Amino acid sequence: MMNLFTVSSDLGSNNYYTAVIKSKIQALFTDYTVENLNHESNYSLAQTVYLFKSALMHYPANSIHLILKQNFREYLFFYFENKSVVCPNNGFITQFFNREEFKTWAIKLHQQKNFLDVVEWLIKILKQSALNPPNPPKLLPETNDYLKLFPKRIGSFNVTNFEVEALHIDFNGHVIFNLTVDDFTNIVKNNPFEIEVISNHIIKKIFEDYYAAPNDQIFAWFNPSGYLELGLKSGNFAVLFNFAIPYQNSEALAQHAFKNLKIKIRLNTQQHYTNSLNKLASELK
Repeated sequence: MMNLFTVSSDLGSNNYYTAVIKSKIQALFTDYTVENLNHESNYSLAQTVYLFKSALMHYPANSIHLILKQNFREYLFFYFENKSVVCPNNGFITQFFNREEFKTWAIKLHQQKNFLDVVEWLIKILKQSALNPPNPPKLLPETNDYLKLFPKRIGSFNVTNFEVEALHIDFNGHVIFNLTVDDFTNIVKNNPFEIEVISNHIIKKIFEDYYAAPNDQIFAWFNPSGYLELGLKSGNFAVLFNFAIPYQNSEALAQHAFKNLKIKIRLNTQQHYTNSLNKLASELK
C-alpha cells in the first residue's frame, strides 16, 4: 500500500514555501507520497481542526500528517487511529480530541533561525523517531503540558432553545455548524424540534443524506464528518441567508466573524430531556 504524508499550514498559496516544504519531506521520506492538504491563511482554529479531521478520517493507517504554523516554535505529536500527527501547541490538540484523555509527545525545537529551519527540524525528528503506531515514538518525551482550548459548541440556551455557531462555509455555499450528531441526539432525543435560520424560515426535518433532499429546497443533514450542515439544493444557502463573511487575514478575526453567524434550535419543553439539555450545555460551555 502506498505511504502518504500530508502537509497543512497557514502559509497561503501565494508563495514558494509549500513547494520547498514538500521537497524537503520527499528527500527524507523517499518511500512516501507527499500531498498538500490545506494552506489557507484565513481560517479560524475551529475551521482548521474541522477540515483536518474531516480529511484525516479518509487516510489509511501509518500515514503521517504535518500541520505547520508560521512563527510558532512549540509542536506536539500524537497518534489517531494509527496515523501520526504533528500539530502546533496552540489549542489544536484539545479541539481535535475534545476530551481530557489522550497521549501526546512534545517536539523540542532548538535555535532554528527561520521557518524553513523549523520545518527541517520537525521532519528530521519524525524520521529519527521511527514511527510505528501505536508504539511511543523514539526520542520524543511524553507530555501533558499543552494549551487547553476545548471547543464551545452550544451558545446561549434555556429550556426551550439553544444556539450554535457557523463553523465553515464550503464552496457550494453550504454552511456547517458546530453541532455534532451525538450532541444533537443527546439533547433532542426523539422529540419535536425546529431549526430557525431566520425569523421567517423554519426547518423541521433532518435528512439522512444529501441526495434525499428535494431539489431547489433548503435542507439540513449531518454530513460525513458528523456535523450539522444546512444547504440549498441547486443554490447557495450562504448567499441566500447572508451567511457569507468577508475575507479575514488572521485566525482570531476569522473566529470572531463566525461567532456572528448563528442559528437557533427550538425544543419541545418536556421535562425528561430539559434536564439533559442543561447538563450537556454546561459540559460544552
